[in-house]
Amino acid sequence: MVHTRSMLLISFIAIFTVYYFMFSFAQVINIVLDEYIAIGSSFILFVIYKMFKIKLKNKLLYELIPDLNYIPIKSALLFFVLFQCYDFYNENGLVGMIRLWFTYWIFGICANLIMHILNLYKNFQLYKKADSEIVTV
Repeated sequence: MVHTRSMLLISFIAIFTVYYFMFSFAQVINIVLDEYIAIGSSFILFVIYKMFKIKLKNKLLYELIPDLNYIPIKSALLFFVLFQCYDFYNENGLVGMIRLWFTYWIFGICANLIMHILNLYKNFQLYKKADSEIVTV
């Protein structure tokens, strides 16, 4: 099991290391700017995540969605290899496949944030329900 934040950080460094050796600086900037919608949506998700973290600041959080912080390395690698095989054939070879790595990284961040937001939202609903029951009694 690998910690999700560690995996995202290591993959970010690996992606941009490969981009540094494979593409020019202008091409890397274009790859990043082409994903402005995904980057914007991940920023919005991050703001929502922080909002729930602030609302639930001093509360005990329950893991209603289990194992959010750890990813089995075997399933992550299998998922990566399957997508790479598909992209190699559909994106004109190696260069097209590598260009999509940043997109997958952004989608990984979005998926991670969505899972945490769902967990925080469920916790928020539990505390909201508990507070309303205390007030009505």
